Amino acid sequence: MWLHCDTTTYFGVTSQLALFLLFPYSSSLLEMFKLLNAKYSRKRRVPDQGPFETMETGVATCTGLSILLVDACRSVGIPARVVGTPLWSNNSGNHTWIEVWDGDWLFTGAAEQNPAGFNRGWFVSNASQALKDEKNKAIYASSFKKTGLTFPMSWTRDVDYVNAINITERYTDKAKPVVAPGLRLMLDVFDHLFFQLPKQRKNLVEVERNYPVTVQIIAGHPHSELPDRDKIADLYPNVRNPVPRERTWRLSDQVIHYFFWLHTPTPEAGKDFNVTCKDNYLTVTTDLSKASILLDGRLIEYGKPVKLELNGKISSHKLKPSLLTLGERIQRRGDPDLAYTTEFTLPLEPSLKQYSL
Repeated sequence: MWLHCDTTTYFGVTSQLALFLLFPYSSSLLEMFKLLNAKYSRKRRVPDQGPFETMETGVATCTGLSILLVDACRSVGIPARVVGTPLWSNNSGNHTWIEVWDGDWLFTGAAEQNPAGFNRGWFVSNASQALKDEKNKAIYASSFKKTGLTFPMSWTRDVDYVNAINITERYTDKAKPVVAPGLRLMLDVFDHLFFQLPKQRKNLVEVERNYPVTVQIIAGHPHSELPDRDKIADLYPNVRNPVPRERTWRLSDQVIHYFFWLHTPTPEAGKDFNVTCKDNYLTVTTDLSKASILLDGRLIEYGKPVKLELNGKISSHKLKPSLLTLGERIQRRGDPDLAYTTEFTLPLEPSLKQYSL
C-alpha cells in the first residue's frame, strides 16, 4: 500500500539537513525530526516502516526513525547506514541507530542525539559489551554489497535479504563506557523485592499475598526497545489461567469493562466486584449497579442448576451455552481463551443496600 504524504516538505527538509550538518550538531538532527513532526512511539504500525509512513503517522520506534534519518542523509549525498543489535549482551533489549561517513563512520541515535556530538549516546556502555561471535548479541551495519552475512532483525526473523557487516569491534575496541548523568541502574532483584497487595476482605479468607518483582531501570530511555519478546524465555515456566475460580476486582477507572470473566457495562472507580465459582456455586459481593459473569464449561457444569449467592441473597438458575454469545465474545475480546459461551447478568437492585459477606 502506498502512503501519500507531502514529498515537497520531505525533500525541502532533507535539503536543509545538508546545511544543518555543517553547523553545531545539537541543532541539526533534532531540528530535522522537529520539522518532520516525527517522534518515538511504540504505537507505530511496524518496527521497520518506511520514511513516508513515519512522516504520515508522525510516530516510529528506533528502527523507523533510523530508516528515516538514513534516507534523509542519503537524499542529500551524505553516506549513511543503519546499525543495530538484535539483543544487548545483558539481555535488556535490542536497539537500532545510524552511522554517517565523514572520513570515518560516526554513530548517533535517531531522534535521541547527544548534544555533545557524534559517537555518544545512552547505549555506548551496552554497545561496548557486545559479543562479536554471538549472532544475536553482535552489532551489525547494513550494506548494499552482498557480504554473505544477513542483518538479523528480531522483529522479522525470516527475512534474509538485507546484507550486513559485523562491526562489533568498532564499538568494543574504541568505545569507552559512558555513564549518563543522573541515575543509571540495572537491577535484578527477583529474590529480594516484593510488591505486597492488601489483605483480602476479613470475611473471606484472610491472606497476605506477596508477588516477586523484577525491576530494570535505564536512565533517559523509558520503555524504549525493551519488548516483551525479550522476556519470553523467562515467562515460559508461567502459564496463564484464563479461568481462575476466584476473582477480586477493585475498579480504578471508568474505562475497563472486563476482568477475566467479570464484566460491567458501567465501570466506576472505587467499586468492588468479587466472585468465587466452585461446584456450580457462585458467591458474589459487589456494589456495582450493573454487572455480569461470563461462564462456560470450564467453570460450571451445564445441565445442573447454578446457585447464586449475591450479596447474601441466594437464588437458583438454569444456564445454557449460546453460540451467539461465544461469537460476540470472540469478536469483542479477540482472545479465544477469554471467549465464554454464557453471559449471566446479575439480578442487582440499585435501591437495595448491598454489603459484603
